[in-house]
Amino acid sequence: MNIQLIDFWEYDYQIKNLCEIIEKNTNSKVTLSSHPNITSDLIIYSCFGTNHKNNKFEKTLKVYYTGENKRPHKSANLNLTFDYTLEHNNIRFPLWYLYINWYSQTIPMPFNHINKILQKPSFEEMSKTKTKFCVFIAGHSRNCPRAHFTQMLHNKYKHVDCAGRCLNNIGRILGGKESKKIEYMRPYKFCIAFENSQYPGYCTEKILHAFLAGCIPIYWGDPKVGNDFNDKSFLHLQSHDGSEMLEMIEKIKEIDQNDDLWRKMYEEVSFKKTHEEMLEKLKELGMELQKLIG
Repeated sequence: MNIQLIDFWEYDYQIKNLCEIIEKNTNSKVTLSSHPNITSDLIIYSCFGTNHKNNKFEKTLKVYYTGENKRPHKSANLNLTFDYTLEHNNIRFPLWYLYINWYSQTIPMPFNHINKILQKPSFEEMSKTKTKFCVFIAGHSRNCPRAHFTQMLHNKYKHVDCAGRCLNNIGRILGGKESKKIEYMRPYKFCIAFENSQYPGYCTEKILHAFLAGCIPIYWGDPKVGNDFNDKSFLHLQSHDGSEMLEMIEKIKEIDQNDDLWRKMYEEVSFKKTHEEMLEKLKELGMELQKLIG
């Protein structure tokens, strides 16, 4: 099976992982193309272009993938989105799936269930690095309450280091790749990890980044995030109501001032599913793609 990815973002390790997931579970070769052609059995398109609308693909099988908070396409043969719906032949396939190389045993991840290599560092080891309170890294705060909450926490309790363009107060904008962001976050006990918007199932890489840095995530976004991640391992702000924000700040204060509480949260398993369960789930995608081709 020949599969093209079109209308995606620029090639990176997330796209590499997507290609590997598909190739491992189908008898196929996947290529990212900036000049798509009709020689493929199937195209997987995203929301960063309009090539998939070209008339030459009128009879080509199409799969829609989105890492944005967008709904399934009625016209696609198969949808891979954040949504829990089964309508329009949709499979829930959140963006954070692509931040993990599920077939590698060498990349450290915060999932105790997977294997010993992928366990978190011990609390004793991690606590030695935790010399700072809370970090916030974001480029903007449109359509979400992260800037408002960050300012509230800063004003009502402790200084929050803001290293992105939004509310920047460290004297420079933290640039570079995601690995640099995670390294910057490592000295902090907490990380404000708010999504760009709120929708059931819409969970991106933000909570993963916090876990990878050994921070307790302060999360807002997917109201069903507890389906994927253990809600005992992070703080979940359900809404942007002012009174709930104040309650959250009191929880943060309590945990910050009590090492036993912080340790208990840190030592919780972050991820709800086992490695084997996830591999089975990814096989389902391959089966659906094979069905399309027939």
